[in-house]
Amino acid sequence: MKLPDYEGGFSTHNLYHATLSAGTPHRHFSSGLVMAQVEGNLRPSPVYTLSALWSVTSFFALQAELFTGAPVDGTVILPGIQLMGRWLDFNLFYPLGRLERDFFASPIPLASLSFKISR
Repeated sequence: MKLPDYEGGFSTHNLYHATLSAGTPHRHFSSGLVMAQVEGNLRPSPVYTLSALWSVTSFFALQAELFTGAPVDGTVILPGIQLMGRWLDFNLFYPLGRLERDFFASPIPLASLSFKISR
């Protein structure tokens, strides 16, 4: 996240995230906002988020996330896929967007592995 008036070094950063979702576990849409707190000071503007997931089969889903707002100074889109198992989920995203008036597309995907605690 871009913090224009922050000089760097060791500090405390907190993120507060609120989300509202609608749909089923297999097809849903979520929207939310994120507020950042740096060294005890709450940033004046939030980052807005949108996300969607569409299960194509019982083990494969298409998903996308979008982040926009003044703290990121642009828009980031994360289109991706999700492979769903009984106890594990694997996600693969390709970040792209516009930050500080420059377009970017990452050649390296972001990946995550999720463990399900209860079924």
